[in-house]
Parts: sequence; C-alpha cells; structure tokens
Amino acid sequence: MAIRRRRKDGATSRGKSGRRGHPRGRRSSEEARRVILEAAEQRLLVGGPEAIRLQEIAADVGLSHPTILHHFGSREGLSEALVQHIMRRLQESLLAIVSKAPGRRPFSDRVDHASHIMELTVRTLREQGLARLMAWLVLSGKDLRPQLRGVFSGLSHVMHATRVERRRAEGRSVPPLEDTLFGITMVMLTSVGEVLLGPSARAAVGLEDEGKTRPRFLRWMANASEAYEPSPTPERSPGGRGRS
Repeated sequence: MAIRRRRKDGATSRGKSGRRGHPRGRRSSEEARRVILEAAEQRLLVGGPEAIRLQEIAADVGLSHPTILHHFGSREGLSEALVQHIMRRLQESLLAIVSKAPGRRPFSDRVDHASHIMELTVRTLREQGLARLMAWLVLSGKDLRPQLRGVFSGLSHVMHATRVERRRAEGRSVPPLEDTLFGITMVMLTSVGEVLLGPSARAAVGLEDEGKTRPRFLRWMANASEAYEPSPTPERSPGGRGRS
C-alpha cells in the first residue's frame, strides 16, 4: 500500500509499506510517539481503520515493531491515542471559535456561530477518518470515555463561561452547566451520526441528499439549539449561596 509523505520542505514523496520511509536513528520518546501517530493518521486517511497495522507503520517510520508496542501497547492502544491526537486538534480549533466575541449578538449571528462549530466538527470527523475510527473502536468493545473526557472537559467549561457571559450581556437568564453539557453532547452525537449515517437517514425519510441538504440540516440544528430557552438557574455567590 503506497503512502504519500510530506517532507519538511513541504514536498511529498511516496513510499511503500514494507520499506523504511525514514532512516533509523535515535529519537526521543516524544518524537517517536509523534512520528508514529502521524504515520497512523496517514494510513487512516488512505485506507480507514483497517489500514492501521503496526508492522507496516514501523516500516513507514523506520522503527521496530517492539518500539511501537513499547509506546502504545497494541494496535488498539495506538488507535485510541490517535483518536485523542485528532480530537485535541479539533478542541484547539473549537476553542478559537468559542473564545471570539462572546458578548451581545443578534440571533442570526448566534446561529451562524453554532453552525460554524457543527460544520467544523463534522468536517473533522469525516475528512480525517475520525468518525470511522471511533465507530470501529466502540464496536470492538473499547471504552473511549477516558480519551474524550481528557479532551472535552476543558472545552466544556470554556463554552459554558462564554455562554454565561453572553447571556448576561443580553440580559437573559444564566443557563445551568448541565444545559451547556447537553448541547455539546448533542453536537457530538449529531456530528458522528451525520458522518456515518447522514445520507442514508435523509434518504430514508425522503429528503434529497444533494450537496446543500447537509448544511441546511446542520443550520436547522443550530437554529433549534439557539432558540431553546433553558430553565434559569440561580447564580451562586463565592460563599455558595444563591443570589436573591
């Protein structure tokens, strides 16, 4: 299976699994993990989860099979680490969006903002093969909660703080944290479902699955999310008592 590699100068070259794409040399543990994850991600893009094979990745990066086992334990361990690796990049992109202009904005701007978040999430899950990899791991009996919790716990609190600041600026009630967490869960479930079953689900209910249907669906979801009004929660003072 041919793999396209990107050199440091930005050019690309091709190598074949079974041939060493990189000369052997002493690498730090961090560097070894990085190149292994990059090679695994490239194989995921080209051939899906089934293409993540340790011996072939070892040949791609010029490391031994035992070295990969030392860093990741197994094929499944490498796949789980790859999920977290890609998810961290998604988290950084989402934080950049969420942190922009949290103050008072018109409803249409808030819908645009929510649509952007959903589009970015779907695009990452689809184009980088992440949805397929996650589905493969879960159907194999793996628990991804540790990997996902480690990525999204910080993002959840940033998103909630941004929502609270914005709704205060708009003179609206402060939403409970659970409401924000439900919203993030909805985005994740919708995005994964869209990548894996979106065209089939739309066809099942009689929707034409032409190119503009998916963006309209995601915007409909964003509109419904922004229109929803959670039950107000009392703000708490530093001492822990609700404000009257």
